[in-house]
Amino acid sequence: MNIVDIPGIFHELVKKDNLDNNIVGVGQGHKYVRGKNTGKETLTILVKKKYRISELQRSEVVPKTIANIATDIIEVGDIRLQKERLDFNRPAQPGMSLGHYKISAGTFGAVVKDKNTGELLLLSNNHVLANITNGSDARASIGDPIIQPGIYDGGNIETSTIAHLARFVPLYNEMSFPRCKIAQTFETLLNKCIHLFQPRYQVRVLRESEKLNYVDCAVAVPVNPADISAEILDIGLVAGVKEATLGMPIKKADGQPG
Repeated sequence: MNIVDIPGIFHELVKKDNLDNNIVGVGQGHKYVRGKNTGKETLTILVKKKYRISELQRSEVVPKTIANIATDIIEVGDIRLQKERLDFNRPAQPGMSLGHYKISAGTFGAVVKDKNTGELLLLSNNHVLANITNGSDARASIGDPIIQPGIYDGGNIETSTIAHLARFVPLYNEMSFPRCKIAQTFETLLNKCIHLFQPRYQVRVLRESEKLNYVDCAVAVPVNPADISAEILDIGLVAGVKEATLGMPIKKADGQPG
């Protein structure tokens, strides 16, 4: 399958959308006809309502192909955020709002067990539970409070701390500022030269990271195991693990929009 810039395509389509934010999502998969998977590669455009071409302005019509891939438009209706996902809840369930005390809010992903101790843990992303830390940038530390609901949704450290950060997989930026003295000296000299002609311009030397991010993941220890439930809100308990395939039905429980 061709890999395309889904966020970029969504952004461009939304710019042309004059129908009260009618376009709500873009995905990549297979085209379905009368409920059957044709196996044909497609860009799936999710809309609140399908319109006839005669009801649209030319600029509002979704192209039949984008990036040389056929488009498929699916009507999904209004997508609304469910308020109960943002409330203070004990026990809290996966799908509800929570987050590291320094972030706005994220989503409780799942309840897992430590394979060595059997201890219950809250699972979510590094960017939710550990503030996008690489482990040496002071953005987060083991033991930091995890708030449910997240700060943005009304939580606070005093009354809403549900867990403490236990472990995380570091996240590394693709580009970073080098600490190498040679690179820093080169940057200084280059800026001095540029400032002779363009005082308002500045050159920054960036270094491409040698470390890759394979997962965005962190876990936290609940203050009280009774304060969390393994049952995912509106979905239920996880029944098992299965390899993902194109066309597989997906359910999503999310405490935050987007």
